[in-house]
Amino acid sequence: MKFNSNFDGLLPYTAIIGGVIGVGLLFNFGCNRVLNNRFVNRPGFSKVSYATGLLGHVEYTNYYDNSKEVKINLDTIRCFDFKIYLDKQGDGLVDRITEHNVGWIPNKHAKSLIRTYDYQEHKKEFDEADKKLEELMSKYDR
Repeated sequence: MKFNSNFDGLLPYTAIIGGVIGVGLLFNFGCNRVLNNRFVNRPGFSKVSYATGLLGHVEYTNYYDNSKEVKINLDTIRCFDFKIYLDKQGDGLVDRITEHNVGWIPNKHAKSLIRTYDYQEHKKEFDEADKKLEELMSKYDR
């Protein structure tokens, strides 16, 4: 006795849908690289930007006064999620952490931390930010 499945005819359609999704992901991956892998050198600042994953990217800016800024656009489907680390004195320690991460609402503020006031309570976040800043400084400040 042969079992006749109604799903036998769906296999080609499933393969086509999977292929379309795969091509779309590859296209997005490529666009992220093309649009976000760049170096800018202008009077007053230099900026390095590089893509991370399908949607994310990191921007590292070194200003003329030796202050530094790191902007991390998170690699999530919520395109407006990002963190900013600011080193105002240029001493390699992040002075401020700002987060924007409330879904599809662009530039919606979520949290601001200031080292002077918030370090003890948020030590782990500041230490991680300092580590990321140190990594980028050693790689791009020459």
